[in-house]
Amino acid sequence: MEQIIELLVVITPKSQGDKTIEILSSFGADLQLMCLGRGTADSTFADYFDVSEKEKKVFFALAQKDKTPTLLSALNESLCSKKHGTIMFTLPLKSAMYSVIEQMNLVPLLNKMSPKKTFSTRLKSIGERLKNKKGEKNGKRT
Repeated sequence: MEQIIELLVVITPKSQGDKTIEILSSFGADLQLMCLGRGTADSTFADYFDVSEKEKKVFFALAQKDKTPTLLSALNESLCSKKHGTIMFTLPLKSAMYSVIEQMNLVPLLNKMSPKKTFSTRLKSIGERLKNKKGEKNGKRT
């Protein structure tokens, strides 16, 4: 079973938070969690990586694996410059919901759904369909 969701982590200066949200949303990474952070690196490390601004925003977002390279490139282009120290990376992620979708061979259905819908909305829609089918099945038994 292939994993198609990745957790994208972006640590950016607080001043770049709105731009980060804009880019993530434009790529359909609509399920986001943002936390405030504070840099604690010593000055040598901060100077080397050009992360001198102490106030940070840390974003956690779900993204489709096939869109991740383009998304990272867009974030890199917009946020990573000499005056802004941004760190970003991805982690493979397999949700319980997606595992159920895979086991029931519903991945083609997920991929056929409107590309205008965000990935998490498509997952939720399939989850609701499965829940309704289960309810119908349980309703027939009684």
